[in-house]
Amino acid sequence: MNRYGIIYNALNKPQKAIECHNKRLLIAQAIQHRSGEMEALNNLGLVYESQEEYTKALQYYQRALVIALEIRDISSEGKLLINIGNVYRNLGNYILSIEHLQQSLKIMRELRHPRAEGNILRYLGNTYYFQGNHFQAIDCYKQSLRIRQQLQDQEGQEQILIYLGMVCCALGNYTQAIKYNQQHLALLQVDKNSL
Repeated sequence: MNRYGIIYNALNKPQKAIECHNKRLLIAQAIQHRSGEMEALNNLGLVYESQEEYTKALQYYQRALVIALEIRDISSEGKLLINIGNVYRNLGNYILSIEHLQQSLKIMRELRHPRAEGNILRYLGNTYYFQGNHFQAIDCYKQSLRIRQQLQDQEGQEQILIYLGMVCCALGNYTQAIKYNQQHLALLQVDKNSL
């Protein structure tokens, strides 16, 4: 059921995805499989988030988080805090977004999960940017860029360089924005030459 729900969501068939995840949820509840229940709730949240029904998504993520805490699944707790933080950002509640993302960042650092750490720093940068806190956004993006470089994640580096250029433009620092865009173009050229 779970895989079908994920596939239906990817195919933009949210009602079918919701049906599958609800069936999975009922089965998990019937057999008292708490991690299966948590996963189904998270996936329902993902479907509602993809449909921009953020309040519903938040409700499902929060229910899943309660279970993650109960069963002491730290990794899932961190992932759910990311989802909750991103939903709060989409709802315009930047303070709660930052709070949840910082909690998830702490967990992922403790778990030594650098890819997740880089993603969370990007999400924090985005939240700070939308909040108008451009210098904090730059700090988060630079930290994310360093991680992406260590992981040799070229696509991730390209993405962060675009964000850094965007924030520098917002600050009126066009010289620095051009530098970041030139670094981005250089990475694209390396990628093109490697094909």
